[in-house]
Amino acid sequence: MKWLFAYDHKFFRKGQQFFSKQAFPYEMWQRYLEHCDDLIVTGRIQKLNENDTNYSLSSGNQLTFVNNIPDASNLGYFLPDNAAETALVKLRRLMR
Repeated sequence: MKWLFAYDHKFFRKGQQFFSKQAFPYEMWQRYLEHCDDLIVTGRIQKLNENDTNYSLSSGNQLTFVNNIPDASNLGYFLPDNAAETALVKLRRLMR
């Protein structure tokens, strides 16, 4: 069974690994992974700068990260056929 974890959190990517500054180390995902086969995590993913420190590794087995939450800082986000709707359609396809 696949589960989806969607949250407006900034995850940081370096290569194929994903990091979190505060809230989501890999150990935290274990409570979800006890109940599902795969967990798809969607949030706002940004590139991790080489100088950034104090980040916890968030990625690991049974996790897939998807950069699918658009930036809601412009008016287009609130219009019909906006980026949020498009993102939801893509997530629905992943969950099948």
